[in-house]
Amino acid sequence: MSSFRLPVFIKNRFSCIGFVPKESCRKILLLLALGMYSIPAYCSEFDREITLKTGFIFNFSRFGQWESNFSDKANFTLCSPDRIFVEVARKNLAKKRVGKLPIKVIETSVNDDYEACDVIFITKQFYLNWKDNFSHPVSKGVMLIGESKGFIQAGGHINFFLLGGKIRFEVSIKNLKNSGLQLSSKVLRLGKIHER
Repeated sequence: MSSFRLPVFIKNRFSCIGFVPKESCRKILLLLALGMYSIPAYCSEFDREITLKTGFIFNFSRFGQWESNFSDKANFTLCSPDRIFVEVARKNLAKKRVGKLPIKVIETSVNDDYEACDVIFITKQFYLNWKDNFSHPVSKGVMLIGESKGFIQAGGHINFFLLGGKIRFEVSIKNLKNSGLQLSSKVLRLGKIHER
């Protein structure tokens, strides 16, 4: 460790001399430097996962069947309480359409009534809050997608899970039907079905 030299920008931007002993200061700065070098790799993998899930959600939307024909709507609206997901989804879906409608991605609260949404994505970070506080039923015709264990049992329609390091999904045909929704057989045969 003594042969490792701290990058100049770390030395210039961070100083703890005078607050802690010199050797402890070196260790703190070293941890900061290693942390900064590991962030881009983590972020790119995290963004990659969000991008893949965004692609899945786009295809669920394209191959989903709603009782409404969207004739009175200007946009197909994807909602999520997760700001990071919303930012990535906005970039990835900027020029995409569901039918003839452009996709609008909006950030919502877990306690919103979601009337303006066509699809809601509840990430792990917000699942328990959503499950505990969302006491009123989601409007009919709103597709619920999650990524948490127990999401289907809590009334969700589609849930992502990891299997062998790959993103997979499970579907509740019953929950979809109860909300006035269907999913194309092209999509269903790629997922794990809860009811036959």
